[in-house]
Parts: sequence; structure tokens; C-alpha cells
Amino acid sequence: DLASSLAYELKTSTYECMVCWDVVRPAHTTWTCDCCWAVFHIHCVQKWATKSLSDISTNKMITSWRCPGCQHTRTVVPKDYFCFCGKQRNPEPNKYLTPHSCGQLCKKTRSCPHPCVLPCHPGPCPPCTAMGPVLTCFCGRHTRQTRCVDTDYATQAYKCEEVCGESLGCGKHDCKDTCHAGLCPPCTVEEIQLCYCGRHERTGRCGSGKAIEIKGHVGYYSCGDVCDSTYSCGIHRCEATCHPCEATPKKCPYDPSLVKTCPCGGESLESLGVAKRTSCTDPIPTCGRECSKVLPCGHECHETCHTGECPPCKEVVEVPCRCQSTVFSATCASVCEVAGGEPPECGRVCKSMRQCGRHQCGNKCCPAMKQKGKKKQGTPENIHECPLVCGRTLGCGVHTCQDKCHKGRCNPCLEATFDEISCHCGRTRLEPPIRCGTQIPACPYPCQRPAPCGHMRLLQHTCHPDDEPCPPCSILITRTCMCGKTELRNVPCYRESPRCGRICDKILDCGHKCNKTCHSGPCLTETESCQQSCHGTRSCGHPCKRKCHSGPCPETDICPGRVKASCECGQNSTEIPCHATADSSGSNHVLPCDSFCAKVQRNRKLALAFDINRDETTETLSTDDLGYYDDTLREFYRENTGWCKQVEVMLIEFCNSSRQTLNCKPMRSHFRKFIHRYATHFNLTTTAVDPEPKRSVIVQKTAGQSRVPPVLLSRA
Repeated sequence: DLASSLAYELKTSTYECMVCWDVVRPAHTTWTCDCCWAVFHIHCVQKWATKSLSDISTNKMITSWRCPGCQHTRTVVPKDYFCFCGKQRNPEPNKYLTPHSCGQLCKKTRSCPHPCVLPCHPGPCPPCTAMGPVLTCFCGRHTRQTRCVDTDYATQAYKCEEVCGESLGCGKHDCKDTCHAGLCPPCTVEEIQLCYCGRHERTGRCGSGKAIEIKGHVGYYSCGDVCDSTYSCGIHRCEATCHPCEATPKKCPYDPSLVKTCPCGGESLESLGVAKRTSCTDPIPTCGRECSKVLPCGHECHETCHTGECPPCKEVVEVPCRCQSTVFSATCASVCEVAGGEPPECGRVCKSMRQCGRHQCGNKCCPAMKQKGKKKQGTPENIHECPLVCGRTLGCGVHTCQDKCHKGRCNPCLEATFDEISCHCGRTRLEPPIRCGTQIPACPYPCQRPAPCGHMRLLQHTCHPDDEPCPPCSILITRTCMCGKTELRNVPCYRESPRCGRICDKILDCGHKCNKTCHSGPCLTETESCQQSCHGTRSCGHPCKRKCHSGPCPETDICPGRVKASCECGQNSTEIPCHATADSSGSNHVLPCDSFCAKVQRNRKLALAFDINRDETTETLSTDDLGYYDDTLREFYRENTGWCKQVEVMLIEFCNSSRQTLNCKPMRSHFRKFIHRYATHFNLTTTAVDPEPKRSVIVQKTAGQSRVPPVLLSRA
């Protein structure tokens, strides 16, 4: 048992403290939990409790700490070292006793009157072995004595298993149950019972009702009808509801000995001056004044003195409806008759929210319409309690809440299944009954599912639910890319559609090649269209700049291309926008001659006048060869001498080299203009490319004609 194992481990120094995991030795000071009987070092428990009470991570005041062994809460931190029975403080170690024991008798109280007789010991006290007192059975016929642990001290009796036999409350039958505690149950025999007036009967349980016997007639209940028994006069009859009658008939209420006043009681018969009544049938005179009897509604009767019952109340009253929003004015009798004693109802619909907070009340003339807060919650019969079914999905995710619509969280699902639940491999299972929503614990065994690709798994993984996929297969194989052009090697098996990264280049319906990277399926979907530039040529000779389209290229917009325009003498030339359309040939390609053209013409005439000619083998000197540079070109050279010299050297090297194209760096427009104009003196063509601010100039050689001019701009 627990006490013996604790004593053995403490004697052999093999018991470990749950806090520090060190051995509890005889010389250590200890503390024992009175719930789980675990033994700890007292300084370990003090440190544990102090740290728990000073924890501020929850932002709440902590007033208790938990035992490390059983989590039982306590508010007091242990301070002193006591023996197991608690009689001696700081017990001295004794090698002949259990460590931390005082050696005295334990004498702890148990559930019986006898204390523990063992020496001071760890763990719980053993069951009592003494004999209990002599007990009598519940019916009082027998006695017996048993062991103390088998004695029921709560009832101080026992059940003898014989028939009780006690007389029941009806006084006619005996108890047929076996010996039992407490009172005998009511009699269950059915009998026919008569009412007090004797005109009706019912079937009731023996002993029910109030039995009253009069002249051999036994009545048990009131049937609710009029009694109709005759008074002592033999003429008038009782108008009260069915009630127990007396052995001798009651005196007639109209008997002259009983009637001394008028019906309202305001005047005596003598004061009214009428003849003395001698029989109950003689009329009773009235006084002629107001009756003034109090009616059931609380008002007084305003009729003149009369015999018999008072008529209905005719007092006009103002009665508020149940919701207190409307006041009704009517006679008291009509209000009581229509409402049955309850306040009248108006037709106003209550739009307040019910206690569930989800639905409106919707009742007419609701008593809780104008109440709020705690008053609203305390309305009689929970008027604003929602009668609808909640219907929200429970935590199990399968069933819905069947309680009345309410606030807050729904109760846990109480459904259960009686089928066994197991994991996929079948080695982890739950036995029925299983509460709805219970998840099967994680299976620690390897997954047994085969790989769908057929490869052997290189990495094992634990068993998992069916909705959780297995890790992908990582074996390297060879697959064809999505476009079908390349065989890719060392591709993981789980990659079913690898990409090669190349351009697709499949021919589209429009004639273009697909410019997408390697892909699957059609190059263009039904909603997509080719977005590449059209390959068609306009009538002006420039390419069409529109996106890919069907049919001939439309020329409704102006052509953005550039053309070379020159003057009539051929000295000035530049590039201008084409601006050609279907209805127009575009810009004028002829430029007007300027002063430079006139100067060149004059120099040609002077050369002819002075008979300046070149050899037959050389080409004819142009005006550029003669060093006729524009004044603006000279002025720009003087202002940017250093940069212009670099451009001049660059053009000379380009002419002397075998290259066909020279790409200049991006520059501003006035620097580009200088290169355009100066390159013409080298018989080179220039083109401006790219948008601002990255616009630059490309210089190209003309086949067989590019050369360095004999007179450079730096020497002119």
C-alpha cells in the first residue's frame, strides 16, 4: 500500500522530492501534503508557494498556491517542520523509527469513532479493524453487529430485507416494501370517492382528500356545484358550493330570529315600523337608502337597499394596459368581465430584444416593454425569455444546439457514438462510448499508406488523418517540361509539371510566336488575345505600331515613324515625323534653303571662277570638304570646346575602324543636335533612340562613303 511504500523509500533514502528531484534524507526537514501524501523538502515547498503567490503574469491577485503533486489549492505557506501525525515539531532523527516520525501513536481521526492505532507514519491511515456498535434494522425487528468499516454511521441502522408491514397513512393498508429508511410511501390502492354533497364520485388514491363522515355518508372532496341542501325551514336551499354538511340542518338565513335589519343593514326592522315577521317566507322590508355594500371589485354598491345579490359595478374607471402605454376608460364591471381580472391589452407590438439578444419580442402589450436592466430580467414568468430553438452549431461541428435561444456559449454536445474509432493504421483506437467531437489522439507509429507514385518512401513519417496528405515524394526523376521541348533531369517526383524557363515560341493563330515562358495548356485562353506588336507595314513604308489585330492595318491615326527631309540644294537635312494616314501623305519632305545654302552656292561659283578642280580619281569636293561649317555649329564648338573635341576624335576613330555602328551615351537635346549636324560632314547617318531622359544617338556608316573631312571643325 501507499503508507508502506512511502515508509520503505524514506528508510532507504530512495524517495525523491517532486520540486528539486533530490533524495529526501532522514536529516532533511520535510512537509507532507494531506491530500496526496507526497513528501517534499520544506524549503522547496516554501520557495514553490512563494513564487506562485508572487506571480504577476496573469495581472490578477493570487491568494492560493497548488501542491506540486495533486494541485490541491492552499492559502497558507508552511513554515515549521512537523512529524507525520503533527504532534511533535522538529522531530529528532531515530534510526529505529521511520524517518520524520515521532514514534508516538498516530491517533488521527477517521470516518469512524476509533482513531488510528499505528505509530506515527507517512501516507493515509489504514481502515479501522475494530467492531462497530450493535445496530437495529429500519423496521425494528432485528439487530446485528459488524466491523467498523462496514457500519453505516450516517443512518445508525441497516436493511433486513423483510417486508416492512407498517400501517400506511390511509389507515387501511400496510406497507409492502422491504425494510427501508424513512417514512413509508403513500398508499397506491385506487378507490371510488364521493363528494361532500354525494352527487358526484371520482377514482382517487387511497388516503387522498379529506374524509368527513356525516350520517353514514363519507365525503372526500368538493365537486364545485351548488350544495342545494335544505335549511331547517325546509323551504330555502343552500346556495354555497359543495361542502361538508352538518348532522342537523342549519337554521335558515331568512329566519325572523336572524333577520333584525333591512337588507343593507342600515335600519332595524323596528325603526321601519313594519309588522313583526313570523316566518322565513315573510318579506324583508327595505329602507330606501343607498346599499353601500362593498363589491368584489372594491367599490360600493350605489343601488337602493335591495334583497339578493348586488348588481354589477357601474363605476367608471381608468385602467392602464399591461405595458402601461395606454389607459382605458370603461365601467368597472365591463373591464373585469373582459379582462378576467387582468389588466386590458392594447395593440402595441413590443420591439424590445428578448433575453437571448438575437430576436425581438413581438408580443402585443408586453409588460416588460418599458423595463430595462435588472427590472427587465425580473419580469414575472420570464416574459422576455426566447421560446425559439438556439440552432447554433455546437463545438463538435456536427450537431446543433436544441436548447432555447440563449446568450453566451452553447453547452457541450451530449451526443455519443458507440462505434470504435481508430487511426488509418489501426494501432491507435478509442473504445466506445465516444463523446461527439472527440478527436482521436495522434498515432506515434509510422504511416502505412503507399506512395501514389509507386516509389519507396525515403523518409518515414507518423500516421496521420485521411484529410492530411502524406509528405511529397522527393526521389529525383526525369520529366518533360510543360512546353514539351526539354527533358529535365533531377526533378523531384512531386513536381508533376516542371518548367524549363525557355520561351514557348509556338506559332499563334495570328502568326506571332508565343512569348510566354514554358507553360502548359493553350498559349491563349478564350478571354486572352495576342498583345504583341503588329508585323504589318503601313502604306508609307513604316511598320504598324498597333497591337496584334485581324485584317489590314488601320491607318486612321498618324504614323509615328520618322523620315529624312532635306532642302532643294541638299545642304540641310533632318529627321521629321512621318504623320502619314490613309487620307494624307504626311509631312512635307522638302525643307526651305537658308543662308548657309546661299553661302555654299557662292563658294561653288568662286571655285569655278578660280578654276579650282580636284583630280579625276577623287570625288568631287563638297561644301563640307571645303570647311563651310554653319555659324551656329562654330559657336557651339567654341562654348563646349573640350566635349566637342572628344566627339570629333570619336568620329575620326569610328571612320577609321571596321565597325558599322557607334552607340553614344544618353545626353541632352542640344548635345545630340551637335552630333547630328557634325556627323553629316563625315558622311555618316544618325538616329535618335529611346525616350527621355535616356534618349541617345546611334551613328552608322554609309556604304563606301564615310570619311574624315579634310578640314575639321577644330581647324576651321
